[in-house]
Amino acid sequence: MNDPDKNRDIENLLIEASEETQPNPVFKAELEQNLRAAHKPRTAFSWNWKGLFPTLTGIGALAALAFFMVWLITTLKPEGHVGSGDETPAATPTPGAVIDPNITPEGDSEGGYDFHGGKLFLAAPLPDSPAAANVYDFVSDPPATLEEARTLAEQFGIQGEIYTTASAGLPDQTVYVASDGKRMLTVYTVNYFTYLPDARRLYRVNGNLPVENAEAVIAEFLGANGFDFPYVIGESAMPGMYELYETAPDGLPIRFDSPSMRVYFGGDGEVVSLDATLKHYDPSPVGEYGIISAQEALDALLDESGNSASFLEMGYSTDYEPPQQWYREYPDNQTVSISGSISSYAAAIPGGNSLYLLDGIPLSGNTDGLESLNDYIFAQATGQFVVEDGIRRFVVESLNMDAEPAYVSGSLRSEDGAIILTSDLDGTEYILADAPADLPLNTEIGVSYLGVSGVVVDGVMDWTNIHFSEDANNMGGGGGGGGAGFRKLNLSGEPMPFPTPIPANEQYTPAEIASFIKYAVQDGDTLAGIAEKFGVTVEELMSVNFITDPSLISIGWVLTIPGVPAPTRLENARGVVQINLFILPDDSLRADYWFAAEDGQWYYSLEGENLEPLQQFVNRPVAITGNVRFGEQGETYLEVESFEPLYPNLQFQILKGTQEASQINGNPVVLFTSEGTTYVQLISTGVFPDQNSYYDTEVLIEALIVPGEAYAGYPTVRVFNTAPAINPINGKPSDLPIMADKLQPIPDPFGGEPYSQPDLVIERIELAYYAPSANMLYASPSGEFTPDLYVQPVWHFHGRYANGSNIVDFYIQALDREFLSPEYDQFFSGG
Repeated sequence: MNDPDKNRDIENLLIEASEETQPNPVFKAELEQNLRAAHKPRTAFSWNWKGLFPTLTGIGALAALAFFMVWLITTLKPEGHVGSGDETPAATPTPGAVIDPNITPEGDSEGGYDFHGGKLFLAAPLPDSPAAANVYDFVSDPPATLEEARTLAEQFGIQGEIYTTASAGLPDQTVYVASDGKRMLTVYTVNYFTYLPDARRLYRVNGNLPVENAEAVIAEFLGANGFDFPYVIGESAMPGMYELYETAPDGLPIRFDSPSMRVYFGGDGEVVSLDATLKHYDPSPVGEYGIISAQEALDALLDESGNSASFLEMGYSTDYEPPQQWYREYPDNQTVSISGSISSYAAAIPGGNSLYLLDGIPLSGNTDGLESLNDYIFAQATGQFVVEDGIRRFVVESLNMDAEPAYVSGSLRSEDGAIILTSDLDGTEYILADAPADLPLNTEIGVSYLGVSGVVVDGVMDWTNIHFSEDANNMGGGGGGGGAGFRKLNLSGEPMPFPTPIPANEQYTPAEIASFIKYAVQDGDTLAGIAEKFGVTVEELMSVNFITDPSLISIGWVLTIPGVPAPTRLENARGVVQINLFILPDDSLRADYWFAAEDGQWYYSLEGENLEPLQQFVNRPVAITGNVRFGEQGETYLEVESFEPLYPNLQFQILKGTQEASQINGNPVVLFTSEGTTYVQLISTGVFPDQNSYYDTEVLIEALIVPGEAYAGYPTVRVFNTAPAINPINGKPSDLPIMADKLQPIPDPFGGEPYSQPDLVIERIELAYYAPSANMLYASPSGEFTPDLYVQPVWHFHGRYANGSNIVDFYIQALDREFLSPEYDQFFSGG
């Protein structure tokens, strides 16, 4: 059963993404706006990067989370390579399939295939299947040189200077930036860059809508900028964003983890940004190899036994209504104060001038000292807008580096000719300076959402951006993945033996698997040792847990022990209670209670007549007694008879210290040292090391120290949230709040109704190509890879759930088994 601690999952996802990828500029701008949103004026905390969402509270947290996750899923990971496409012939772009959001299964709605607790329908017949398809070599992409960056800038018609910057995803590589003060081109590699027709519009991209003639506009835009490669346009999760996929020499689309290009449109139908990551592969195939048919791919998709072909699943939500947006406008040639984040770019040629931007606006005038500041530091600038040679700049007279970014969510009302903003966090009121006449007034908090960013001065909100969503429950979506993953390729010509498939009559049902005992892998365990301990075979363990290599198990893995019944009653079982609180349509609350048992780290859904008293002990150790039952779909329930807090007076605390990545007995850990004591960091439920919450600077930790809890002789600290001790935006000490003991209600995603798996309609099936995420190439541009990376054939099933808002893509590995290895490839892992 999955960990219900969703905030923790999201935090970890953000940590991994922020440290391993280089977001595109649209994402950076959106990120900056949401980072500011985390600062609440006149309250006791500020934001931090790695623990962004856990530091937000109330409706503001929900909105920032939902708003931000749309961008995270759609734009965060760096894409492949870019080029002019001179080697490939020009082709008319082919639009993606037009999707009817109200599509219903044809024929008998009671038919279809059983799938994940619901039904799967095909909206079109299975396509004909060729006997073979190509495999191509994936080629490394070298870093761009200064001359290559200049040539690409000229291709876009940019005659400005060339600058340099650093990249979090490419720490050892110089990234080049070309700009004339308005247009901006960032070049990471020869084939990986972003282009902005107007850098200022980075901060004004929300509220985008689909463009009626997008295909024609995209074709004209690419042609005008020297790109003529053949491509198809795919469906995306973001209104106003279009994904382009190159086609291979044999005409099949290349469905990588990321598209070849993403084109973003503004609300006026103009292109706002181009993210280019064209795929760098050898067009001469390694060879042609036999593939499975579309019918065999469908059979593999429907087979949940784990015996069939390997596949990946990727899903995302399109249930998103862009918010209304208002942006502050300022006159030219008048002294005004503006606020935002300053980014700096050093001249690529020694002796040249640096480029400074404040929220995409080029700065000139009194910019002394900016070269020594951290990138994206918040500031308030006083000066004048001027237009020179068609470029609008801000001439700085003075800079206030002590200005604090402010974000307030709440409601607006009119009073005595002024617009008053009331915070939904603490009721604080602010006068809204220079308020637009068409702002929504007297909106209902929780039903709708309104947020204002800017700077607060003497009770006045000097705003820069206002956004409003009429439906607070429809502000964004998310995404995820699944599937067993892909197997490594075996192109040696000698087939490799695969494990013997498990006969259908010997496979366990979900209820049977749930009823078996669970065991969490400990330090020093081997699969053979675990099998011997419980009296089962290694093969049985591998089969029921979908393990292909007996040597690959890790501390903390929770294994199902086949045939060994789990206890049906718990007596004073130690663990932690986690609680999700949901707002129902009638404004009442619904609570989901979960118990993470220390023994086995297994999760139980709690049932009982009076569970509310558990709320005062959320995230703290308790002992629970009750009976266990198992559901038909693999659910595990615990009927609570009694509970007892193990440490009634135990409190969360904020600790300040340093961290060190280390190993104990060959296992990775993070050591945290505070006031002379060194701890091993544990996950929030205890028992196992926490390897995600790590900074290389002084850090604050929201922590729980459980008396007597130890790991390998070290005292331990359970980690719930972290922040750098010094806020990187303003250089001031961070103030991390204690949130782990608080319950924050969010709207019920199912409207108070019991969840039922919606039917899935597969709308398009195609043979395509697929390859791993190209960020490996950019993180290691030398091309020295341990694995062999290939562009390989897949069967691509694209569909939509019957609720109309959730899209899913399945990629089934298409090569015949004789060309596959039984070992799964870590670069094609599922979710």
